[in-house]
Amino acid sequence: MGNHDISITWGSDGAAIFKSSSYSIWPLTMMVNELPYPLRRKHVLMGGLWFGNGKPHFPTFLKPVIEELNVLSSVGLNLEDEDGNIITRKVFPGALTCESVARCQLQELTQYNGRHGCSWCYHSGEQVAKGNGHTNVYPSLQDELPQKRDHQSYICDAQRALDTNSSVNGVKNGVST
Repeated sequence: MGNHDISITWGSDGAAIFKSSSYSIWPLTMMVNELPYPLRRKHVLMGGLWFGNGKPHFPTFLKPVIEELNVLSSVGLNLEDEDGNIITRKVFPGALTCESVARCQLQELTQYNGRHGCSWCYHSGEQVAKGNGHTNVYPSLQDELPQKRDHQSYICDAQRALDTNSSVNGVKNGVST
């Protein structure tokens, strides 16, 4: 990053609108990290907004924002300073922050409490009875740690999921590389 560049923290989370329906709203918020904290909190930017029945399809919801951020981080934008000089500023997004339930939807992974629901490794977990149903738990492994997920293994799992139209190691859908 150069002296005039900008970095942002961005995130999304959904909220139910009505108790009696499945409609929800998902704002995509952005904060400029170079602003002092009180100004950063006061001037939160709206990067996108989704409203509808159920949850958004995240590849569709995020596509225009990601395309624009790619342009802003490579080409930048021209701004005029107080002396009339044109300064090119590039905008660099940090990691997209969200809570556990939204993270698995953004990553197209099984939810954190499902089989292979860990975003960081291949621990499959175990099904245990809970109330009238069951849940997946991840007991500590004493002998051998599970293999960590990495970019390449995720891409391979995503391609296999796309080819077979089924979940592979918790990856639900194929992704474009």
